[in-house]
Amino acid sequence: MKSLSDIKRRLASVKQTRQITGAMETVSIAKMRKASERFDRNNAYYDALSAVMNFAVRSGDSEVQELVAPPDIQKKLIAVISSDKGLCGSFNHDIIKTADAIADGDAVIVPIGRIAYEHFSGTGYQIDDRFVNDASVPDYARAKIIADAFLAEYGKTVGAVKLVYTRMVNHAVWAPTVRDILPLTADDCGVNDAQFSGVEFEPSLCEVSKSLLPLYVGGTVYGALVHSAAAEHGARRAAMSASSKNADEMIAALSAEYNSARQSSVTGQIIDIIGAAQAIGKV
Repeated sequence: MKSLSDIKRRLASVKQTRQITGAMETVSIAKMRKASERFDRNNAYYDALSAVMNFAVRSGDSEVQELVAPPDIQKKLIAVISSDKGLCGSFNHDIIKTADAIADGDAVIVPIGRIAYEHFSGTGYQIDDRFVNDASVPDYARAKIIADAFLAEYGKTVGAVKLVYTRMVNHAVWAPTVRDILPLTADDCGVNDAQFSGVEFEPSLCEVSKSLLPLYVGGTVYGALVHSAAAEHGARRAAMSASSKNADEMIAALSAEYNSARQSSVTGQIIDIIGAAQAIGKV
């Protein structure tokens, strides 16, 4: 059996860890709430852009089809959004695993987040590290710069741009997601083309699509950053909640062990005293 001092020292250490995990859980809840509000505000903007671009791709307009036709380049650009820190469960592991599954030796990896950068920097891929520090606090201005960089490379050095991020399904569920940004394809997002019935695009649908394309790509990147940030805080909250629960169980077990050891120690001392008294009485 461990000594009382060892158990007491261990108990104090676990209690201190419990305070830390509890504080981190509280902070993550507050950050997740803010990230979720930003996520809700972004949806309306992105849905409007997405509706127009999806309508344009499905319209059958010959000029639009020429605009969205994929270039004859096999090289891919893969942007991977991770967190800058750990302690968020399987959040980063899942996103890295998803990115590894679609990457090939010729791909250009754009890590957005320190964890993704640390993983891919030693793998031999061509790395574009300009946006490593843009994951922690989503900012549309930075997302627009990232989107412009993607558009500058597309059709010249790469033939496809993919975005790997964690999609926030709800406050308790998130999932790693691969989104094809370029070339443009119509996605099944529930958009009703009837809402554009009678709408005239000036000077043409193709020109409008060209003007909206940078905004659409920027909105997609920003939306992914917002999704990822909200999911990260949700994952960290869940991880810290589980850690706090485990710490509570350890504290209860150590307290019981301490009380048992203390009782054994007291019982031993009483036995020693009684034995000593009996020995003195016999003298």
